[in-house]
Amino acid sequence: MNTEQFKKYLTIENVFPIFVVLASIRAIFRQLDYFFVPALLLSFLGILGAFLFFKGNKYFKYCINIWLLGQLLIIDKTFLHQQTGIVVTIPIWDLSQGFSFKFGLKFMQAQVTYNYNINIAIIFVWLLVETIEKKFFSKKLIGKHLVFNAFRQHTTFTDLFPFTGTIIENVTVSGDVSWLLVKLENDITYQTFIFNHVLIRSKEDTTLNLSKGKQLIYFHLVPNGKNVAATTNNDISLFPMEDWVYCEVVK
Repeated sequence: MNTEQFKKYLTIENVFPIFVVLASIRAIFRQLDYFFVPALLLSFLGILGAFLFFKGNKYFKYCINIWLLGQLLIIDKTFLHQQTGIVVTIPIWDLSQGFSFKFGLKFMQAQVTYNYNINIAIIFVWLLVETIEKKFFSKKLIGKHLVFNAFRQHTTFTDLFPFTGTIIENVTVSGDVSWLLVKLENDITYQTFIFNHVLIRSKEDTTLNLSKGKQLIYFHLVPNGKNVAATTNNDISLFPMEDWVYCEVVK
């Protein structure tokens, strides 16, 4: 693997599952002294989720979400050890897998302090998972052949339909990672412009799901000579010719 290929591979959707595996393995070794079964099971679930991700199985997201949810609550108790005189903190419920940033409440009972904490780090990681999920399902669409038809009877581009194309890349447009770049089977002409690509995304704020058959999507025509970057953010204002269209996989 050369440097360029390595940089292309080194994306958040590939690095994060590796992080999950490493954090889970570290947690397994850490738990061997206490043998806290729920923590061990959660570690194995995290490894399973990463494995399913790299196998292209959509159920990876359930494993990873449970893996994160299990780490949300951390409970421990702090007390003064009578024999050594040292303040000791012992976990009561702690499934954290190597990363935590705790915030919570303390309750005193006799000479023991009980700490009920929320692992705030998990909330931020969940935001990453949403991005990873969009990229994961978008990339599974690469290579699909599509047919486009007009959504309304009278639109700016009515005379262009129908046309077909193939999804060739998952790209980021104006910060949204769920856009797809489609190479048209035949160039289309509108006014004085020639177009050989279109950018598409779901009408909803979700990943395009073409298994549902025909659905309404948002698309932007990409003129010949105007490049769409595969690894960096693209400005949507560079592709002003837009419309709603129906799209479905060519059988």
